[in-house]
Amino acid sequence: MDHLKQSCYELSLPVTEKSNLISRDIDRAHSKQMVQILKRCDAEIFEKKINHEPFYQTLYSVPVIQTMVDVAKRVEMILRDQEESLIVLSGCGTSGRIAFLLVSSFNEMLKAQRQKQICSYIIAGGDRALLTSREAPEDDPGLGARMLEKAPFVAGQLDFCLNHLDIFTPVLLGFNPVHMARSEQMQDCSFHFKDVAERMAAEQRHKKAYVLNPVLGAEAISGSSRMKGGSATKIILETVLLAGHEAAFRDKTMTPEYVFNLQLRFNLI
Repeated sequence: MDHLKQSCYELSLPVTEKSNLISRDIDRAHSKQMVQILKRCDAEIFEKKINHEPFYQTLYSVPVIQTMVDVAKRVEMILRDQEESLIVLSGCGTSGRIAFLLVSSFNEMLKAQRQKQICSYIIAGGDRALLTSREAPEDDPGLGARMLEKAPFVAGQLDFCLNHLDIFTPVLLGFNPVHMARSEQMQDCSFHFKDVAERMAAEQRHKKAYVLNPVLGAEAISGSSRMKGGSATKIILETVLLAGHEAAFRDKTMTPEYVFNLQLRFNLI
């Protein structure tokens, strides 16, 4: 496919599925060049504009930072009143493994302060999927709902939470604008992921659900959405959880400036 045809084809693709101009010739690069290309692609995580697109929110956009503040305040509220409360991180594949690592770390922090270990994780396919890929559970929306990226598993959980907002405060973390969410019908499911994402965005206006979806630019390897997507997932979740923890137990004031500076700290680690 020549560059013109490829560009036309990619106009309809979500950002995470597009090819990256920086890494277009990575297959012809030698090892040192590959490292430099990957470094330049990763650096896009921290840029204030992606491909000069003024409408994309990035990791440092004011609405994204404010949403992180709002979610961190929910974490703070749960940590201050832990009775019958639970913080659950859920995902498929790499997202689920990041959930496991962060839950383990933050439960250790809570244990050190003699607090209840109220963080839990869900990974599609169960604990076996921490070490090996398991595709079938990721495509089961019913299983996702019962256990509470591939879309059906996560969509099932979010749909369940949206139907019980008196109990849950769902947070969707992704790296495409809501209008780019997948609209293909999912097997054994009466809705598609875009339906769920749009409902999440609507409930965010009432602070009953939240969508965190900064655009990072295309991955270095097209479609490999857990390369810099995985890095940004870890940065965002660590920032939100630690901000809530610091506010609950160290009386830190939750402001956009505080969350922004905390995020910068993680970016430098």
